[in-house]
Amino acid sequence: MLISAFTTLLCLGTAAAAVIMPMSGRVELTLPAAPIPDSVWSDLSPKIVSGASESFQLSLQNVESEGLAMWSATMGISCAVVALITAFVGYLCLRVYKGQPFGRLMTIGFAVSSAVIVAGSAILPSVFAGVNERIIADAGIDLAAAPFTGGYVFGAADAAFLLFGIFLALVAAAFHVGSRFQRDGEGLV
Repeated sequence: MLISAFTTLLCLGTAAAAVIMPMSGRVELTLPAAPIPDSVWSDLSPKIVSGASESFQLSLQNVESEGLAMWSATMGISCAVVALITAFVGYLCLRVYKGQPFGRLMTIGFAVSSAVIVAGSAILPSVFAGVNERIIADAGIDLAAAPFTGGYVFGAADAAFLLFGIFLALVAAAFHVGSRFQRDGEGLV
């Protein structure tokens, strides 16, 4: 319960920072790396067969863009949703401690968490790609010369969140069955 409470507070702090930081014209973008031809690597050394980088972290300041408001809102909402899910996990821990982990509210909580995570992992990469492209264009950065791209990429982290959301759907189904067993057991006693 303490870990869940700490994580919830950390996520709420991150949400506040994500909303406040862009107001000063500063933003941290994670952008997918542009493909680098193998000839670049082989020019460094004949022992290098290939090389790759998945992403670049780009810090911008003094940016004036309408994309900052969209980026701030998207990040703030994302962090707030994660905070709500971690608060739900804390409530689950409390229910387990009391010996009553199953119930309709827990099943609904897992189902809603699952739906939000699956939808977020499917939608957010494209939203961030569009927002990042807007900020990069307003900052005057030439994507053709940059080692990164502004396009849509469904990465490994997005796939992990998608699988985690599916896993939570299975947990919701298990809690639904457990809730029925608990009601049947209480009826027998």
